[in-house]
Amino acid sequence: MPPIVAGLRALVAKRNASGLKFPKIGVEMTLMRANLDGVCDMIDLCSDIGIDFLRSGRLIMSPRRR
Repeated sequence: MPPIVAGLRALVAKRNASGLKFPKIGVEMTLMRANLDGVCDMIDLCSDIGIDFLRSGRLIMSPRRR
């Protein structure tokens, strides 16, 4: 398991064990052609961990100035 996933699981578990609803725990994902096929997997992972929200944004490339 990647360290970030283990850390998120531990954070959610600690918050839940304290009986608190806050802080809300979220993940941000930058969408680009290279990872579009992994969005559903990310949603499933966040749901499995107990993440409160998944925020996504798109990567906007601008042409290079010369």
